[in-house]
Amino acid sequence: MTVGIGTGGGLTTPSEEELAEYEQERPARRLRPALDLAIAVWCTIVSVGVLAQVFFPLPQGTQFYLVIFLAAVLPITLLCYRGWKVPSSTTTRTRWSR
Repeated sequence: MTVGIGTGGGLTTPSEEELAEYEQERPARRLRPALDLAIAVWCTIVSVGVLAQVFFPLPQGTQFYLVIFLAAVLPITLLCYRGWKVPSSTTTRTRWSR
């Protein structure tokens, strides 16, 4: 499969570095031990809820369950994975960000 980038004058093939920048998975960030434990417990509760839904479905139906599931899982995903790059200048702690 050929991937091209439109530059107005035609298509150019991106380099391996450019492709790797957008295709690589972003690593999870390091969380404090207390927050890490809380997320692990929350994920366990969600897993038990999913198994309960499989064997004992809610009478309201699948759509109702999906809303509950997304409300439980999406905040955890946003806590664990950054959706943006952090510039190297902001990774150092300043005196007011304790």
